[in-house]
Amino acid sequence: MKTTLFALCLLMLLLGAQAQPIAPSAPLDVSAERARIEADRAREQARFEKEEASCYQRFAVNDCLRQVKVRRRPVMEELRRQEIILNDEDRKKRVAEQIRRTDEKTSEQAAQDEADKRAAGRQEYEERQERAAQKKAIPGAKEAGQGAGAPHARTSAAGSSSAESRAQDKKAFDEKQLNAQERKAQRDKALAEKAGQPAARPLPVPP
Repeated sequence: MKTTLFALCLLMLLLGAQAQPIAPSAPLDVSAERARIEADRAREQARFEKEEASCYQRFAVNDCLRQVKVRRRPVMEELRRQEIILNDEDRKKRVAEQIRRTDEKTSEQAAQDEADKRAAGRQEYEERQERAAQKKAIPGAKEAGQGAGAPHARTSAAGSSSAESRAQDKKAFDEKQLNAQERKAQRDKALAEKAGQPAARPLPVPP
């Protein structure tokens, strides 16, 4: 019994020296830690299998195997505990990295959206200023045009209308004169033919 207790105490001291617990807050090399845990597990498993094999050389085989099993359980549980901690740390690290990438992407998108808003606001302001300037300039131009050009336009229109009217009246008068002369010439020709006299030559058409 004393031998068993002494062996258990010695085993716990060895475990404390060989399998140090992993601090969750410490940065870990996940690949290296996994390799270490697997190596420790393989080494301890081989050692306990060797002890079990030696039990068959003793008289109390079952007691020996039971003692080996008792010693093996805390060793394997400790390695399993370290493995669980390592998995948790690895998962936290992946989640933190994903959150960091999401935050960076969100920050970049927010900055881009803010820049787009500022650009749109600046463009809208410039367009409003340009429209206001155009509205201010257009009435002045209309007033200047109406004040300076309107009488001249009316005079020009009146003069053009009067000239066209005179030209049309002259054309109509010339046509009437021409028609009258042609009728008179035809009448004179007809009378001359009846009297046997040559017809009078028509008068020249005034230019």
